[in-house]
Amino acid sequence: MPVLNAEEAENVLVLNLDSEPGYSGVENTLYQEDFVIPIWGDAAETVPELAARFRH
Repeated sequence: MPVLNAEEAENVLVLNLDSEPGYSGVENTLYQEDFVIPIWGDAAETVPELAARFRH
């Protein structure tokens, strides 16, 4: 899914397995931005952990 105008956001959460390039082989420069909060790992683990943080 494309991210539009991410540079205008105060913070951007990125949930992805890792920071490696995808099928296209192109690195995602968004990952290096200061406003990006990366959460790397398997979604089966990271999404429930993130949801639990919001519930507290």
